Amino acid sequence: MRAVFVVLKRNMRKRILFSAVILIMSAITTMILSTTLGAIEKNSQIYDDSYIGTSSPDLVLSFSESNYDNTYEDFFLNNNNVSDVKVLKSYMGVLKKENAENIIFFSQYNDQSKLNYDSEKEFHEGDIFLPLYMESAFELSIGDSVTVDIGSDSKSFNIIGFYEDPVFGSPIMRYKQGIISKKDYKWFEDNESKINPQKNFFLYVNYNLDGNNFKVVNDSVLKDFGKASLAEFSYDKDFVKKAYVMIPTILTLILCLATLFLIIISLFILRHAILTAIDADFVNIGIMKSMGFTKSQIKKIFSFQYILISALGAILGFIASFFTIPLLTQIYLNSNGIFYSGNISAIIPILVTIGIIMFVAVNVMIVVNKTKKISPVQAITIGKLPEKTSHKMDISLKSRNNFTLNLKMAFKQILKKKRQYISLLIVCLFFSFLLLSTLNLMKSFSNEDELVKLLGMPKSDIVLSINNPLAAKEKDVIDVKNQIEKKYHVSYFSSFEQTSIMADSENIVVLVYEHFNPNMNAELSSGRLPENKNEVLLTSSVIKLLNKQVGDNLVLSVEENKETFIIVGTYQSVNNVGLNMQMLRSGYESLKPDYSPLRYVVNFNSSLSNEQLDNIINEHKDINESVFINNGSQNIKSLVGTIKQGLILANLVIAMLSILICLIIVLFIGLITLRRESVDFGILKVIGFTSRQLRFQFVLRFVIVVTFGCLVGELLSNFLSESLFSTLLSMAGLTKLHIPMYAPNVILVLLFMNVVSIVVGLLTSLRMKRIRSRELIQE
Repeated sequence: MRAVFVVLKRNMRKRILFSAVILIMSAITTMILSTTLGAIEKNSQIYDDSYIGTSSPDLVLSFSESNYDNTYEDFFLNNNNVSDVKVLKSYMGVLKKENAENIIFFSQYNDQSKLNYDSEKEFHEGDIFLPLYMESAFELSIGDSVTVDIGSDSKSFNIIGFYEDPVFGSPIMRYKQGIISKKDYKWFEDNESKINPQKNFFLYVNYNLDGNNFKVVNDSVLKDFGKASLAEFSYDKDFVKKAYVMIPTILTLILCLATLFLIIISLFILRHAILTAIDADFVNIGIMKSMGFTKSQIKKIFSFQYILISALGAILGFIASFFTIPLLTQIYLNSNGIFYSGNISAIIPILVTIGIIMFVAVNVMIVVNKTKKISPVQAITIGKLPEKTSHKMDISLKSRNNFTLNLKMAFKQILKKKRQYISLLIVCLFFSFLLLSTLNLMKSFSNEDELVKLLGMPKSDIVLSINNPLAAKEKDVIDVKNQIEKKYHVSYFSSFEQTSIMADSENIVVLVYEHFNPNMNAELSSGRLPENKNEVLLTSSVIKLLNKQVGDNLVLSVEENKETFIIVGTYQSVNNVGLNMQMLRSGYESLKPDYSPLRYVVNFNSSLSNEQLDNIINEHKDINESVFINNGSQNIKSLVGTIKQGLILANLVIAMLSILICLIIVLFIGLITLRRESVDFGILKVIGFTSRQLRFQFVLRFVIVVTFGCLVGELLSNFLSESLFSTLLSMAGLTKLHIPMYAPNVILVLLFMNVVSIVVGLLTSLRMKRIRSRELIQE
């Protein structure tokens, strides 16, 4: 046994380069996988703690003033499954700042408010708490003053702090909640008739579960309620959480894909390192067998050293993950306006570390089985592992052109040592595929109009809203629209409402339009837009939820009224986490005859900047005090910005991985090549090749392999990236992505990978200058 450890110690000292590369790859893989999975788990756990800590509701329903009735509260209070109900009468306003705006509803602050906020200042009249998400999205700070348009008036507030709102604080949510003083809230109540603010009623419901399944209780309560179809939306806590973790989950899936590629690459490197070590120790293995070492002992020597090195790397990655998990978690939480808190759980990093070590151990044991087949006589007489060569792949060196000769020499060495370059080729193939795919995805998302259409979010240039729904007059809105049209050409005008509807037994958000704008409303996945009142358009997520398909009938109901509709098409949308549908106003009126739209959307025939839209609003906002005008193009800017930031983060991580892994592989292969082919280089110097030529041939090998790998990866990206990302993003409601190839990105990725390999290759090949021909030939 002592002899085994002596040999093991000698081999590890002798294989410092191999050991370092395997250790680094193992550490990086463990760190990234632990960080990715640990961050999403921590993000989910912190969100759950926040939801509980702020006493957020199990169910929240939103009603416009015209659809709300005081008996709704009584129903929930009398339901045995309900433990608590709170009614929140809210006043709607629009907060604007530097080409961005968000709808704010106001709640009054009281001593019992359970807010997790970042300020200890006293709360006074004129102060406001805003959701933490708005701090970064609007570039706001404590002490800033913000102005909010409310009805026909506006009011300024001083930001006293930012708080986490686990219900409405995400960019996915349309509304944001501003917490104001009791005096400011009373000002709204006292001036309702003067400023005509838009009012909404929120019902916050908590259940008394007593061990019952949440979904069963929630479905039962909503079914008994019967008025849920009148709500603008009804979100339960499971749905809200899904909205909060949607963007972090998508980023996690992309990073996990990169980690999967990294694991595959690491296995190739590990296999190559072991085979190279066996080749270098071929004679020694034969001698050891002749001295009495058993096959099992020799296998253990080779296995244990690489398993030990991989384990050390995995432990280093495990330790590093405790620094990187908080960083990624912070990014995830900031995107949704939640404070980071608590300690990191070691469970996921431990499981990942153990999994990596076991995975490596199995693969090492498989590779080192080659040592069993080595006989002492074969090892001593041949002196190395037998190589499979093919004369069909040999290249003639006849050439009068110096460059062509160097190119042929590079190809000849690649083909001779092709196994040696497989790892580099796989690195370039995988990471060029992933890097180009994410770059093209980001590029396709750069056009805001196309992105909005792709996301399936309701968007318009301006929105005309009726302030007082109890005295709603469609004629007032049309008058304002006609005044606008005298100066600006209106290409699309339609009533619009977001409300709820019962589809079979599911409560689904529905977008109701007077008529559809085929250029703005949705990215169709199949079928067509509704043209008749008995037709409906569903998202792919709803189609799956209801187990329907295009052409099927669907029973829709509002309260007691039911009608059968035909599904004429599907579209994709992240709105309401993909669970929504669209229909015509005429169809909705057949279910709710007293329907009176409160919002109308307007689009112009040319693309107008935010400044131009704001000018239009300012010119016409005083035409009719009962009609409020706001910029509709800004409503989803925060969501678009968050998605773009997430893609930038993913691209940055993948680019850094590409640089690091490509650098390691080129360095690894370069040093091995210099060591194993030193005699060859000496002979080439004797026959007339200069160090400069040999270095050029050396680097040219990497350029050939990297270029070929990148081209294959980019070709695969062209054919597979759309289906791959459509699968990854399907959980968000995006089932059909269009990711065109952008020539600049193709060239950028190719140059990027080649520059890394050329620089490292040139630095590595500096050692060629020290190679002395006479000494090497004598060896």
